[in-house]
Amino acid sequence: MSDVVQRAMPFSVSLNGQQQSKERVDYWYYNDPQVTVLEPDLGPETGGNQVYLRGNNFKPFTERCVPKGKTEPEDCVLLDVSNSTFCAFQALGRRVRATVLNSTRAACVAPPSYYWRETPVELTLNAQDYTDDATKYHYYKPPFLFDAQPSQGPVRGGTNVTVVGSNFNKNANITCRFGQQEVVGRLRSSSEIVCTAPPVLEPGLVDLSISLLPGLFSSPVAYLYYKQPTVEAVQPACGPEAGFTQLAVTGKNFVDLGRDSAVCVFNKTIFTNATVVSESLIICDSPSILNKLGYSELPEGGSASYSVDVSIEGGSQASNSQATFSYYRLPKVASVTPALGPIRGGTSVTLHGSGFGQAAACARVVRLGHLQVEPTSSTNDTMTFVAPAVNVPSTTVISVSLNGQ
Repeated sequence: MSDVVQRAMPFSVSLNGQQQSKERVDYWYYNDPQVTVLEPDLGPETGGNQVYLRGNNFKPFTERCVPKGKTEPEDCVLLDVSNSTFCAFQALGRRVRATVLNSTRAACVAPPSYYWRETPVELTLNAQDYTDDATKYHYYKPPFLFDAQPSQGPVRGGTNVTVVGSNFNKNANITCRFGQQEVVGRLRSSSEIVCTAPPVLEPGLVDLSISLLPGLFSSPVAYLYYKQPTVEAVQPACGPEAGFTQLAVTGKNFVDLGRDSAVCVFNKTIFTNATVVSESLIICDSPSILNKLGYSELPEGGSASYSVDVSIEGGSQASNSQATFSYYRLPKVASVTPALGPIRGGTSVTLHGSGFGQAAACARVVRLGHLQVEPTSSTNDTMTFVAPAVNVPSTTVISVSLNGQ
């Protein structure tokens, strides 16, 4: 025992009680450190969280000095003990490296403990002599998250999200954290917690985690924020009343949220399944507007115009766009004059029938087998085109499309 502390004392060895060894070896005495508080004093049984020790005499081997080349005093280290400074979680029989931050504060990482619920935590500066303050650290089973349902919602927030997991405590002060934003959670059952997603400025994935004790959060699951989709255009913009026209809907903020999530909404009331091709393209089919018996309800030569919106939430929260899709009656071809021509093409051909000049038409074309040409003129009862050239003589089927499909 020595009254001299925080100073190097010469250390030597004698084998006869008189002559001493000549090598200079220093031995340092220091005042016992004391641990008074742990912050936090509890953590998950999986460990891995930072624990701060508060007390005194954590950094005895420093003094104020003016280093060479400087004019202001600062803390000078007389002896570096960083490699022999540890926290001991005594009930576990484990020690972990500690970092001394200043004379009253040190930090270490809690090891896992799946058996012991509490343990004294002590500090050593020489890897041998530990404090004896019995300051307790407590372990608890953290909530474990399996899934979030739904796992996505709009940036405006307000989505009620059911978090599914285990180790949920009905007496706990439940907090849900979306990214960096925290909201109050509500316990539905021992395996379900309901959180209301807060609004955010930008779309994207965030970590969703749960806390049952202040500041101690579970491992996260992913939650996706997305912007409301907008529709800019529909191609083609028209189709027959029987439906099944394949539409390319272009716009913004199209996100695939899973099976049956993306739909096209016609006239605010009719829903058809859609496929998200990219953030700016969705493919869907127009619905039929024939009556239950399969007959048209459009007047002869009449049309119907339906609004076209997109929902990526299974039909709810659809876009409010100005895009429209027009329906028309299928045109009918009764005869063709002339009914033949040379393979070099160039023959002026006139189709006779009905429905060729409907106002809802958006892309009139004539098909001759696999060949397609645009008409040179048309009325409601006639359509004229120039026959294209072919390689060999043959008979071909002529049809008319008012939307290019």
